[in-house]
This record gives sequence, structure tokens and C-alpha cells, in this order.
Amino acid sequence: LLDFGIAKILEPNADKAHLTQIAWRPVTPVFASPEMLRGEAVDVTTDVYSIGVLLYLLVTGKLPLTYDDLSLADMQERAGTIEAPPPSRLNPAVSRDLDAVVARALAKQPTDRYQSAESLANDLCNLLDGLPVTSRTSSPWYKARLFVRRHRVGVAFAALAAFSLSTITTLAVRSAIVSDRQSQALALSLERAEQTRDFLTGIFDSAEPNQDSADLTAREILDAGMGRIRTDLDGQPALQTDLLQTMAGVYAALGLADEWRHALEQERELRLRSAGAESQEYVDELLRLAEAEDLNVNYDRSFVLAIEALVLSISIDNRVREGSSRIRIARTKHLWGDLDEAEAGYRAGLAIYREELGEDEWLTAEAKLFLGTLMNHRQRFQEAYNLISDTWRTYTNLGLNETESPRTDVPLSLANALWKLGRVEEAVDTLEETLEANDRWFGANNMYNQYVINLLGRIELDRGNHEIAAAHFGEAMHLLDIHPPNSPNFGFAKAYLAEAHMGGGDYA
Repeated sequence: LLDFGIAKILEPNADKAHLTQIAWRPVTPVFASPEMLRGEAVDVTTDVYSIGVLLYLLVTGKLPLTYDDLSLADMQERAGTIEAPPPSRLNPAVSRDLDAVVARALAKQPTDRYQSAESLANDLCNLLDGLPVTSRTSSPWYKARLFVRRHRVGVAFAALAAFSLSTITTLAVRSAIVSDRQSQALALSLERAEQTRDFLTGIFDSAEPNQDSADLTAREILDAGMGRIRTDLDGQPALQTDLLQTMAGVYAALGLADEWRHALEQERELRLRSAGAESQEYVDELLRLAEAEDLNVNYDRSFVLAIEALVLSISIDNRVREGSSRIRIARTKHLWGDLDEAEAGYRAGLAIYREELGEDEWLTAEAKLFLGTLMNHRQRFQEAYNLISDTWRTYTNLGLNETESPRTDVPLSLANALWKLGRVEEAVDTLEETLEANDRWFGANNMYNQYVINLLGRIELDRGNHEIAAAHFGEAMHLLDIHPPNSPNFGFAKAYLAEAHMGGGDYA
């Protein structure tokens, strides 16, 4: 209150005068600006400096500068020449943006600071909203990074397109080296890649003519794109199917089950017309659709699609797709509870992958993960741990753990095996790291955390911590909105919660 001129000392106390004044100047030394310590004229930028000191203290727990046992002259020298370390050096959670805001507020020269409290407040609001702050150089890269942070799903959509563009171009260039005929394929592939890029870019511009694309939700952008695929690209089935596959993938990431399945069904019809039933592309489409039906608890439908994929894979003599089909059939059997048939199917698919692809390929790792999860359910926990650890090593060797979003199912299955093997603290650490990774990638209250929190609750239940377990299960139930109403996950969540209450004596 004294520093900001709102109050003044009425009865000075000699014992405590050093806290609020220097040479009879009313000021708290550690919060005073360099010009204030020098006895120079002050203005609102002096208050901005004091606010900067408060902000620094708030985020680091320390003062930017201290003046213990210094004379006034030494204080003035220190205040005018010594720079405080960036807050991020004391608190790694502090962002570079916040470093920049604090640095500007604490600038030695008044002209280098925020010129009003309002401008400082605006930058702090921008910081909290994920927008650029004026205290940092506003490069295109900086703006792009903040846009990615605010629109993770939308950017994931664009990244899929960019990856497709890169892949198509790379494959086309390689094929062009082989023959002149394949050079024509290069031209066609490049043309499709450019069309894909232009279409995806155009979605952001025309999803809603009167609305800034930065304010659109990923759902609005996708829905607009689906409409344009049907109308603008009529007569271009190859381009339509590529785009529908991308759209379906992002609908899946958003948890929009009906839209995901609808996009896959449209893609399937186009694949059938353009590539024919006896093609690798059509088999891949059947397998994607079978996976979607599994996740939507339509197991009968998933089983029929996977059987069709298996028959066609054998017909076209594609061993890798045969392995994928057997894995997908086994997955449905697993979900049905037919564990013997599921194990046989997983092992058959894994054997094909090992023969055709080798041990250190991601499809082989996926098969090990499925089989490891089944081993958990069969209470063969050491075998489960070995298989899932192999999966994790393969992902790490391929760089997938560093370049892609977290695979919740891998650490989840690994933690379950660790828990059952008596390595409880390792299991809890694995789950907590997974929660942090999910929050970073998908935001708070994401659908993936439901499984992780449920397993944490089961571990606490096993430890006899019924109240903590009940809190975990209650939190997990709030994350179930993403699932279809007939999902078994609702039953599991309620059963776990009831068990925790019963263990705590709350029978009602």
C-alpha cells in the first residue's frame, strides 16, 4: 500500500523503518524500481516495475534482487546493473512467454517497460489464452507454435494432410526412377498431392465465410470439409477417398463415433468403385471399418467385416493383410470373451508379421501388444510384461514415442502387468506419467485418461485405500461421455465404484 501510494506512515517505528523507507523515502527496497531508489521522478512505469517484482515472486518463490546489509549507494548500483535470472531458470514450468512478460516489466529503463498497467494486464491475458504476447518478437514461427497449442486437433488434421502429401511425393519420386511409365504415375501422384493440399487449405478459408478460421472448432471445419468432398470433388473418386480417410481419422480422434463410421462407409463405397473388391486398398478399408465397429460395440458387424477382409487377403495373396485380418478377428473374439480363440488368432497374426516384416516393425509390435493385453486377462502376467515391454522397445527404436502422441494402451497394459507382479510403485509411476502425457497432448478431461484413472483406482482398492479408490472411479465416470451408451465401460466404472464404497462400509 505504501509503495503504490495508497497509504502513508502516520507513526514511524524506528525498529522497522528499513522495511518501508530508505533515507526517509517511503518505499520497500526490494520492490522499488532503479529510478525510485535513485530518488528520480516516478510515473506509472514505476508501479509496473513493482508489479513485475510481485509476479516474479509469485512464479518463482524468490525475489529478483535482494539488498541485505547494503548501503543506499550499493542498492542503487545493484538495481541499475544486475539482471535477475529468468523465472524459468528457477521454475521449469514457467514458459518463455512468461519470462518475456516479467523481463519487460522489470526492465531497467522506464521506457523499456509496459507503459501502463493495462498493457501488462493484456499481455497476461494473452498468455493465459495461448495468444502471442507483445513482449516477444512476433515471428511467423512463434505465431504458428501458439496456433498449434490452441488448435491441436485441427492442426493434427493438417499434419495428416502434410504427411500424406510428403509420402505421396516420396513414393512417386522413387517410382519415377524405375521407368518412364512410372514417371507418368509421378505426375498423377503430384497432382493429387497438390489437390489434397489445396482442398485442405481451402476448408479453413471457406468453412464459414463470416467467421475467422482461427475461431472455428475442429468439428465445424471437418463438417464443412465433408460437405465439400461430396460436392466439389464429384467425379474424382481417388482424391475423394484419400480425403475421406483423413477426415475419418480426425473424427475418430475427436471421439465422434457416428461421423467416423459414416466417413468410413462413404470411403468404402468409393474404394469399391475405384479399386475393386480384390485390392489391398479395399481390404485396408474393411479393416478400418471393423476397428470402428469394435469401438462402437458392434462386435457382430466387426466380425463380418474382418472375415471378409481375411477372405480377400488370401484371394489376392497378401500375407501382411492376412495377418492384420487375423489380428482383427482375434480382437473381436477377445472382446466377446472367447479367450482361447483370441489367443490362437493373435499368435497366428504375429507369426505372419514376424515372417513377412521381421521383429522390429510397428505391426509386429502391435500384435505383441494385443497378445500381451490378453495375457493380462488370462493372468499370465510375466508373459504379458515381456510382450508389452518388447512393444515399448520397438516403438522407442522406431522413434514413435518421440514423434507421435502417447499410446495410452501400451503403458496401461504395462502398468497392469507390473501391478500384478507386485511392482506396485512402478505401476503407479507409469500411470501418473501417462496422465501427464495425455494432458499435454489432448488437454484436460480427455477420453484416454478414463482407463488410466480406473486402473489407479483398482490399485488403491487393492491397497485398501477405499476413499481414494472411490474418488478415482468417480473421476473416471465423468470421462465416459465419449463412449456410446451401450459401452461395457459404463458397467465396469459403476462396478468398480460400488466395490470401493462397499469396501469402505458405505453399503447404501
